[in-house]
Amino acid sequence: MIRDRHLDYFLRFAETAAPHLEGAQQKEWLERCQSEVSNFRVAFQWSIRAAKPEAGCRMVTALYRLIEIRGNLEEARELVTDLLALDDDKVPVRSRADFRMAAGRVAWAADRYAESRQFFEQAQRLYESFNDDAGAALARAFQGMFDGHEGKLESAQQHFERALTVGRTLQRPYIEAFGLIGLGSIAVDRGDLAKARELTEQGLTIYQRQKDYWTIGLILWSITRVALAQKDYTRTRSALAEWTAITRDLGNRWALPYILDFHGRLALDLDQPKRAARLFGASEALREQIAAQLTPLEQAEQEAALARVRQALPDQELRIEWNAGRAASAWELIAESVPSV
Repeated sequence: MIRDRHLDYFLRFAETAAPHLEGAQQKEWLERCQSEVSNFRVAFQWSIRAAKPEAGCRMVTALYRLIEIRGNLEEARELVTDLLALDDDKVPVRSRADFRMAAGRVAWAADRYAESRQFFEQAQRLYESFNDDAGAALARAFQGMFDGHEGKLESAQQHFERALTVGRTLQRPYIEAFGLIGLGSIAVDRGDLAKARELTEQGLTIYQRQKDYWTIGLILWSITRVALAQKDYTRTRSALAEWTAITRDLGNRWALPYILDFHGRLALDLDQPKRAARLFGASEALREQIAAQLTPLEQAEQEAALARVRQALPDQELRIEWNAGRAASAWELIAESVPSV
């Protein structure tokens, strides 16, 4: 049947693309996959209509990075829901585990944190059922990320330490680096900025060797946070510049509000509250456009920054600058937000 052959072809295409979407050629392969989005959509729809859950699950697993960076996240979540509604008892357990890891990443990118955690917990149990230590450790590391956001630092630390140990034992750089970055985030929350910086920079070095630019950008996010807390404005600016370039080069939108926020906080530290107000106004408008949400920890940090803006500017002046930021181009605001220190 033509539709079956179409599904088989694009499943093979997706699985051929998958390793390239996580390596040095990811921009090229993002473009190649982006050009076939309509065909992927048709293939996904047929996998559901024809009750072929394994093919659909494997395609989500192969294309999660495309979805995470450039995809329609709500459409992807609906697809995941439809696939889960099918009877997947005949799907190999590894495919079920990998699919839930991918679904967790999609839900995380869509700011659906409880849903994302649930998928990672399911993935961990599935990996453990067939003794896949690497998969289970990675699933636990993602849970550690959520524990950290919720202030459950002891639990988060256990997850990240497990990832670090497994990553080093099994020589899985991705998992090792995740553990380092996670422990660095815990160190930030505990106020040990020097340790946080050391761990995070170690993790960045590992990912740079892998040339996984998307993940490098996410780590630069962490380094920006630490360097700004240390008032190391030179490193803050260099990390922001590299993170911004990666975000733009790979065609991602949902990281942009965070970049605007960090530029705003840097502007506050440099006694530029008007610029900060414009940047925060722009990030608010962009989050509304893409329906993005902050974690409780991110919300608390943002509220602290906004309180500083309100203290620095009279109400009318704040409203003028804020509205100007909401109406401005995010990229133009970033371009002009490179103050001299």
